[in-house]
Amino acid sequence: MTGKDVMPLPPDIRAQAEELARDFETVGAAVAHTQVAATSPGGVPGWLGESADAYTDEIRRLGDHARELSGSFAAPANALRTWSDETGLAVDSRVPELWRRYDEAEARYQAALADLRHRDQDSLLPRAYSWIEGGEEGMIARERAAVQARVKAEYRREMERLDASAQEAAASVRGVLDQVAGAGSADGGRSAVGARLFDDMPLVDGQATWEHAQEVAPDIARVMLDQDLSPDELQVFRDRYADLLHDPFYVNALQEHVTPQDLAEFSLKVAGTAPMVEDGVGSEVLRAVGTALVLSTGGTNLEGGAGSQTSFETARAGLITQDGSTVEENRGEWMEQFKEAGRTLHDRSDLSPAFTWMEMTGYEVFSQLMGAAAQENPELALGPAFFDDPSGGRSVAADIVAWDNEVKEYRQLHGYRSGPLLFPDGVSTRDPLHSMYLLMDRPDSLDLDTADAALVAADRGRLDAIQRFLTTDTPFDVDTNWDGEVTHGEKRGDVVMPDEKPVDMTRYLTGLRQSGGYGGTYHGFQDGGEAFGEAIQQASETGRYPEPRAEDYARPEDFTQAHRSWESGREAFSDRHDRATQIAGNFLLGYQDGLDADFNVSWVGDTDTVDGQDVFGHSNPALRSWAGVILAPHVGGITDSLSGLYTGTGVAGLGPDGHRFQFDATMANKILGANGVLVDLGFDNPEVDEHGTTDKSDDTYIGGRAPAIDNILTAARQGFEADLRAALTAGDSGVRAADRWAPLIEAAFTAPEEATGEALRALDARNERWQGLVSAGLGAVPFGDIVSDKVGSWAIGQVKDNALTPTLDALLSTDNASATPGQVVERGEMAETYMRDTVYRSLTSHGTFPDGPDSPANYCLGLESDRSFVSSDGRVIPYDRMQPSQRREFETYLLDTLAGTDNAQTVQQTGEALNRAGIERGEARTLGGGQ
Repeated sequence: MTGKDVMPLPPDIRAQAEELARDFETVGAAVAHTQVAATSPGGVPGWLGESADAYTDEIRRLGDHARELSGSFAAPANALRTWSDETGLAVDSRVPELWRRYDEAEARYQAALADLRHRDQDSLLPRAYSWIEGGEEGMIARERAAVQARVKAEYRREMERLDASAQEAAASVRGVLDQVAGAGSADGGRSAVGARLFDDMPLVDGQATWEHAQEVAPDIARVMLDQDLSPDELQVFRDRYADLLHDPFYVNALQEHVTPQDLAEFSLKVAGTAPMVEDGVGSEVLRAVGTALVLSTGGTNLEGGAGSQTSFETARAGLITQDGSTVEENRGEWMEQFKEAGRTLHDRSDLSPAFTWMEMTGYEVFSQLMGAAAQENPELALGPAFFDDPSGGRSVAADIVAWDNEVKEYRQLHGYRSGPLLFPDGVSTRDPLHSMYLLMDRPDSLDLDTADAALVAADRGRLDAIQRFLTTDTPFDVDTNWDGEVTHGEKRGDVVMPDEKPVDMTRYLTGLRQSGGYGGTYHGFQDGGEAFGEAIQQASETGRYPEPRAEDYARPEDFTQAHRSWESGREAFSDRHDRATQIAGNFLLGYQDGLDADFNVSWVGDTDTVDGQDVFGHSNPALRSWAGVILAPHVGGITDSLSGLYTGTGVAGLGPDGHRFQFDATMANKILGANGVLVDLGFDNPEVDEHGTTDKSDDTYIGGRAPAIDNILTAARQGFEADLRAALTAGDSGVRAADRWAPLIEAAFTAPEEATGEALRALDARNERWQGLVSAGLGAVPFGDIVSDKVGSWAIGQVKDNALTPTLDALLSTDNASATPGQVVERGEMAETYMRDTVYRSLTSHGTFPDGPDSPANYCLGLESDRSFVSSDGRVIPYDRMQPSQRREFETYLLDTLAGTDNAQTVQQTGEALNRAGIERGEARTLGGGQ
């Protein structure tokens, strides 16, 4: 065989490689010369107005993509030419040279062999004795083999060099494809490439992703609608489509091809098929369907980043379905189908042979699917369509509450602790309302101060819908006395039964959905109220809506525009403030309802209490903790109502943007009573993480929230100071401010005589801790101005569940150990000291003092320097900066020298107002020094 037979030429790809390289260069040049690539990063010529503002940024980004893309084509073109050159050298010279050397070795061997044979013929010795010549024949054969082996080895190395060059060219081409469209996207066609290429441009990306979603959705639906789902098909579905069910584009496209009923049936088939595939596949698919159900309500998923959700929210209005309508136009029909599917009974054995007979309603299926998805993904939130019904009917959320009330599973012997499971690992949420609560809070990573405007607007719409849902009445009459049936004023013997009617939704969900005693024992929440508390806190935030100030704008026309925008949004903000106030107020009433429920059915002991705590509060420690954060912004309405002056319950307007929740004397007496909210919240005592040090400055609350009463007391302190500041600035006394805030502050530091021993001991422990804070001058700390806003940040930080909320001791750096015995406030005087210190601070910050003989400067003449409370210019030193000796002298000056003046009366009114508050609420006491 010749060298050509043994070492074939590699394919000559030079023409094709050059053509492909030129194609890359042509495309690169074409992209580089497009208008978008040539557009200056500084702007888009000819574009003006709001449209320009909306699209210019994306045009710039598209230009960046184009310029980057045009430059990226040079690398594969160069790699292709390198491969082409290497191939040309191999074809034209390197391999033919190897042929020559191979054939030359063969020719030398043949010539040597012929010469040997010729010599053999001339030999006088017989051939049989020519052993010397025989050895020579073997030698020349071995020489040929050695040369040809070296040539073939060089050939193999040459081919390996060509392979490496080809691989480099292929890698360069693949690198450009991956850079442009992402690995595997090219296989999905133009729409898949577009969905990847424009990922950081919401408007452009939205349309590209939507087109791809519409292409893929029928394939997803085909598997879901398959009546005979095999284990192999389930595995393929997980690998190919599960991730797409986390994306709003694909979910909304899928809604054109399936119904909620289809998703329920598919999920039951998956649950039956799951045991036949590898562990986790079935649960992963089920959670993906749960995520899809959440997104089908217009929901949000920020898992893995906000890119896709931002694109969807930006492009949502322009996304057209195959029938020519918008995705929002189709959502109303979908939600009606959701309710219908939710109330449909499914025999699981009809859908999967793996199941024995057991019926599940759609709502049971949806609850477990969405709840499991929420448990795994805190970036998931239900959309407004779940809580609103544009047609004026019953929303899905309200229908689930109504259905839950009809089946009353929470009243069954085992409550939600038994029943059919979709998840073999036990990850489920059987209480359908708990699943809803898990999905009512804002996605964890969504920061409204920094997020894209489209996401902020979507979240505002979501929260508005939740507020509207929470401020409606239940779609049914409520059994408010827990006797097992609803009555309407009929007589039972001589007893007139209550007229039980619909109840505010927040109030019902908070405390009227529980049971106990011989029947089921369920106190409303699977998790002790954590998810519900967080949802209510966000829905009850009133926020601020500051009016623009002219001095903050360089041009008058800018201020005019800002003020016009403020005016246009003022009514919407007022409505939100109203709803938030109503939610917080009804949460308070519902919590009291929960405490009022009497589930004591034992002849021995009290089954309605646990360790001296009402069973409702004891069973819901997380709700108790959240209550402090929820109620703190609304303490003004609470303290106003505790005076017992109001005859009605509801929201009262305080002006265009302000609202206050108020309740009547009957409710006030309950809240102040031995089994009232304020006593129950006193049991909230979260653990403190000392972080391994004895230094209190780094102490934080485990769980992220301070004790509920601490939040209420600090909020009351801020409210009291704000009222004092307003009065003093207007030239009035602070007497009315003291009267207003005394009931709440007095109630926080004392307890009713009839309170349980455990409640009194909890109060005593709390007051012992506050004794150090008040003695060290906590009341003098400027909570209104908030010392660099530390306390404001402290309150805000608690709603983010970051578990890093510092204790008050750490925040204020109080050190009671440095106080002398005479400085330690007795516990019975803490409320008065707390309020008086606030008055002293307000007077030094916003009050006025007389001139002449009674002036502060004249009073301090002759005093020792450590007692003088005026600065070198004769001004009163701010109270929070005074030393203890200066404070005592200042207090003497106010009460003696200024006796009878407004300033003195304001100080004296604190004690009188507290005494009056104690008398009005009945006998009260504080353990320890307060008795």
